[in-house]
Amino acid sequence: MFRWLKGYESQEFSWLFRRKGKIISRRRFDHIFAAKTLNPDTCRYIHPFRKKLLSDHSAIEATFKI
Repeated sequence: MFRWLKGYESQEFSWLFRRKGKIISRRRFDHIFAAKTLNPDTCRYIHPFRKKLLSDHSAIEATFKI
């Protein structure tokens, strides 16, 4: 959904690989797959839990037009 709605220009990520405190790479490991017939409306990564070190992944949220 994220790529379908936002294309490849967006550089969002859900996980960071760090070594000795330095960011080595960013990855998008967390996804939501949905049929177009569900009318996907928005898809975004939510970073506060990862930034507060409560998780090593950012959450992902999607909404649909029903």
